[in-house]
Amino acid sequence: MKILYAIVVMLLSSNLNAKEITGSSVDANALNAVSIGCRFKADSLPKKNLKIVSVCGWELAIDKKDGNVYFTADGLKLCTNNIGKTGNVSSFSNVCDGKWHYIIGINDGKSVAIYIDGALEDAADFIKKDAAKTSAVVVAQSAGTSCLIDTVKIYDAAVDYKTITELSNSKPAVWNLNSKKLDLHKDFWDRGVIPIQAHRGGGFALPEHTMETYAETWKMGMIPEADIRTTKDGVIIAMHDNDAERTAPNTPAPLNKMKFNEMTLEQVKTLDVGAFRDRPRQKVPTLEEVFAQMQGKPERMMELDYKDINLKRLSDLVNKYNLREQVFFVSRYHHLICQWSQLLPGSVTMIWMGGNEHTLNKIFEQLRRDDFAGISIIQILVIEDKKAADGIRPSIAYLKERQAELTKKGVALQIFPWKISNREIFVKLLTSGFHFFATDYSKEILETYKEIANNELYGLKK
Repeated sequence: MKILYAIVVMLLSSNLNAKEITGSSVDANALNAVSIGCRFKADSLPKKNLKIVSVCGWELAIDKKDGNVYFTADGLKLCTNNIGKTGNVSSFSNVCDGKWHYIIGINDGKSVAIYIDGALEDAADFIKKDAAKTSAVVVAQSAGTSCLIDTVKIYDAAVDYKTITELSNSKPAVWNLNSKKLDLHKDFWDRGVIPIQAHRGGGFALPEHTMETYAETWKMGMIPEADIRTTKDGVIIAMHDNDAERTAPNTPAPLNKMKFNEMTLEQVKTLDVGAFRDRPRQKVPTLEEVFAQMQGKPERMMELDYKDINLKRLSDLVNKYNLREQVFFVSRYHHLICQWSQLLPGSVTMIWMGGNEHTLNKIFEQLRRDDFAGISIIQILVIEDKKAADGIRPSIAYLKERQAELTKKGVALQIFPWKISNREIFVKLLTSGFHFFATDYSKEILETYKEIANNELYGLKK
């Protein structure tokens, strides 16, 4: 592997301007793959988006809103994420926290990924890259910010995990974390629960994340999902979006322009989040209100998808209501799964992922490196694709390979047919040996599931 450019740079400025490093030009047309990394430190968020390092148009940049790192090219949206939308990969972690971080973006020509301190934070399918605007290496381009940048390295290929950990000065994670190993009989069927998650509480038929929706989902014997975030006054609520624009479109100003973390609980409780699904006057519940309805009722389970909460506060709530056996902690980020497993050893955790098989393989390679530490369940999103042999992607053959691998590790595989109501696809998945699902079409899927799962061939009980 050829290093195109490697330089140690220490920059400290209150007004960083674009700087071209002499002798650093490369052939942009010949650069089909690239890895860009550096050590970075900043005490506060930049006043403007901060371009850290750029070569041939490919760049690592800091978002001024949240301090997350983006990996892009010429500012274009070059990737398709797990649900097929166009965008760019970005980190979950805020790197503007006064600490040194090693960040690296990787494009191997098929997928794009970003790592912070040796851990994979995001990956997406790569579409294409248009002609680069520049072939020069640029270090730090912004105004009104202070930062330190050290040990910039640029490669003409996607570096491997060994190189990533060496560059980040972090050893492969060796976690001593005990996650709960699930059994479909013991943990679901024997307590009267059908192992199907109702996405956002009740799928497309019901309002998202309301007590009424959760009650209907529990009544059907399924597991509602609660996306969880925090209000301005520190209360954990159940809501997917970061504002009320979609789920409460009739909200008056100024609340209609505010994010939930800018609202007090009192303000949140004024919102009608049921009317957009023809169930008016339904309200946003606090997670504690949800937990109170679950306590002492083992058949009421819940998947908690991390959006914006304090993990310690969440673990305290779970313990307060004695719900360790009834809730799943869910995130797409493995380091959060590991942090949760340290707080509540032996609890159920789930990491979710999507994309084409190449992108999924990239994520699986990282998880193998960490020996699937702290993970009880892996959820894979399945997209309908009429051009594919199975009518879906990834393929059933690929899913079966991952299921066989995970079974050996004691990790359950959950399949999420994303926005798929096609009964034929669901039957194909069921009869291929998959029995753990998430869905947007609760009632439709439930009928098919009961019909097929009742067959002793699949080893399940009605």
